Amino acid sequence: MRKGMLLLALGLAPWLSALGQTPLDPMRFADLAMERDDAVLLHVGFWEGYREARLEGALLVEDSEGLRALAADWDLGQPILLYAEEDPANSRLAGRVLAGLGFARVYELEGALPAWERAGLPVDRERLGRRPR
Repeated sequence: MRKGMLLLALGLAPWLSALGQTPLDPMRFADLAMERDDAVLLHVGFWEGYREARLEGALLVEDSEGLRALAADWDLGQPILLYAEEDPANSRLAGRVLAGLGFARVYELEGALPAWERAGLPVDRERLGRRPR
């Protein structure tokens, strides 16, 4: 069973990269976020989760319409760093949307926010008040 999962994981990375999306482990993701001042950090999830725990400086993306609206202000060459609140399928979907818009440098946090936390990296847990309009 583990061998099959490994083969699936190995086969998935080139497929994601072909869509302009590169999966990164938490440490590589953190390094890229810190070394690139022009990187856009996106929390793909819902307000309820975002208000409780998020990466510092991350913007909330709840749906493809909101993502397209935000992306209209970005340079197609900017690095876009995506992480899902819980389900990595959500950040993969957001990555496909961005690739379809022409963004070539899209990076996804493997394992979503829980993997980041397991790696011992900082999470902003200051509870936010009301949802911004």
